[in-house]
Amino acid sequence: CPVACDVSVVLDEERYFSTIDQFTYQTPTIISISPTSGRSEGGTRVSVVGSGFDIAYGVEGAFVGSSIAGLGAPCTVESDPPPSADGFECSTSSVTSGSLLHVGVSSFFIVVVDTHDFIAPDNFTYIDVSVDSLYPTSGSTLYGTTVTISGGGLTAGDGGVTVRVGPSDLGHFCTVTDVTDEAIVCTMPSLGVGSDVPIDEALLVEVNIDDVWYEAGSFTYRTVSFSSLSPMSASSLGGQLVTIEGAGFASGRGLLRVVFDPLGHDRLSDAICIYPDCSITSWNDERIECETQSIPSFCAGVSRRVVVEIDDPGSTFPVDDSGFGFFETYIDTLDPRSGRAEGGTS
Repeated sequence: CPVACDVSVVLDEERYFSTIDQFTYQTPTIISISPTSGRSEGGTRVSVVGSGFDIAYGVEGAFVGSSIAGLGAPCTVESDPPPSADGFECSTSSVTSGSLLHVGVSSFFIVVVDTHDFIAPDNFTYIDVSVDSLYPTSGSTLYGTTVTISGGGLTAGDGGVTVRVGPSDLGHFCTVTDVTDEAIVCTMPSLGVGSDVPIDEALLVEVNIDDVWYEAGSFTYRTVSFSSLSPMSASSLGGQLVTIEGAGFASGRGLLRVVFDPLGHDRLSDAICIYPDCSITSWNDERIECETQSIPSFCAGVSRRVVVEIDDPGSTFPVDDSGFGFFETYIDTLDPRSGRAEGGTS
């Protein structure tokens, strides 16, 4: 009887057959479990998919490692939703001392049906989750700063990660773009006019991994502004120290450039002349100092716009639209043309 069997009872050498019910032989099958990893503290909700889980008294338990008491870790079968013939959900318990389980080592996932153990095709791995640091800790309000959160076990659970910035009622989130076991990369949204997000105030950053919130550090939105640029011109020979003052220069990852962009007044010069970046010599949140580089003499006499790039290429901030001038330096006359060997000639 491969599907359903008749049931008979022998009494006093007489066989009596059931006319109401038949008995069916079935073998429970586990197709998959998801996720296949979770926090060592437990609490990971595992979905088990298969068939035949309604045999006899149904699912009697689920375990990681071993169904023998004390050797494995129980996975408590959930009642909402209730188990069905095709699957059920359970919540893992923590890894306890004395068990056969080890963090970072995959273990059997076992389902007990009708007093028999059935092993899933996928193992389950307990992972220690840690969130250690966040970088950078500040960024401009005008563009999306890329932030990296470092730690370990960050892919625990189903791999879904949420990064929240500020209080939960603020509803401000960092958009996750990449997740590995050791790093989460996300992009802070820019702030529009009238945003409720505080500026120049440290905001707590929290990461949700496997339904648990972890503190990653704090992030501060900064406003980039400029107050002065000095001097407004430099020799084509280079070597001129330029000072830019303002606020918010230390925002983001510390990637900083000072470039000379064309103003569009001289298309020929813009096409053939290359103006090297102003080489950064020092900077802090309120002051940038850089040194101009030499340019061909025929490129002198044209004004360029001074632009600062902060944090990411493309995050540009014009310093002064009036133009920074390059003038040609040359020697016209020399007088006198001779002097004493002992020196002192002027």
